[in-house]
Amino acid sequence: MLVRYLAQDDPSQSTQATQYIEMYCTTDSPCFISQIVLCELAWVLENNYNQSRDDIASMVENILQVSQLEVMESEAVWRALNDY
Repeated sequence: MLVRYLAQDDPSQSTQATQYIEMYCTTDSPCFISQIVLCELAWVLENNYNQSRDDIASMVENILQVSQLEVMESEAVWRALNDY
């Protein structure tokens, strides 16, 4: 779902992903994102969408900063992002 939301490359699936995220991921009830989901996201963006490391890092940073999304062990993800 995150790939479709970020890539906006498939009209039907991107619309569904956007609607879901904007409807169900709120500040009061954020959607949970595990570390493995972020790893898969980075892999798909690099290998299928030819995104640069800088672009991927920027996307992950934005995910970490959005209050509508809760990242598992976000402090560890911040550290990993700095190493990335």
